[in-house]
Amino acid sequence: MKNKKQVLLAVIVAVVVLGALSVGIYYYIKENTTVKVQERVQKVCTLEDVSKIEFKEKDLVIIEKEANTWYNPELTYLEYDNELISEWLQTLQTAETVKIVKNVEDESVYGINEQSTMITVYDNMNNSETLRIGNANIDEEIIYIKNDKDEVLYMIPYEVGQKLLTQPNTFVKYDNK
Repeated sequence: MKNKKQVLLAVIVAVVVLGALSVGIYYYIKENTTVKVQERVQKVCTLEDVSKIEFKEKDLVIIEKEANTWYNPELTYLEYDNELISEWLQTLQTAETVKIVKNVEDESVYGINEQSTMITVYDNMNNSETLRIGNANIDEEIIYIKNDKDEVLYMIPYEVGQKLLTQPNTFVKYDNK
């Protein structure tokens, strides 16, 4: 009888230990594999003194700054509105996240893929940051954006994302003749 009690007690202890272990493993896996959304303010782009911008949607458009004047090295006859570009850069450099998404396994779910609009900015030291702009979430009034230097996705206000999606041809000055 004593042996049966000891065996029963050992079985109960083993079941409790295995149960606790499996719960611990479950939460460990869940914690390390699920997408986490954190509310944290962080700048999307950290470069200052931008001297070159590359816009890539379907085609690549490059504009560079020399002597406080923006120009397209391939289309030198175009005149750019320096004030509009400065305002756009101000938006880029002050854009802050609403939330940060971590542990993303498939960025395409958020619209971040090869077809994403890409904006690469360079500073005077030729350091660069590439931003890929993804889908909008109208319900949350955000747009997903990824800075390739980071492992996370950012959620930025919808209006800011729309401003960043400005087509480079809107920066061109046109004669009103």
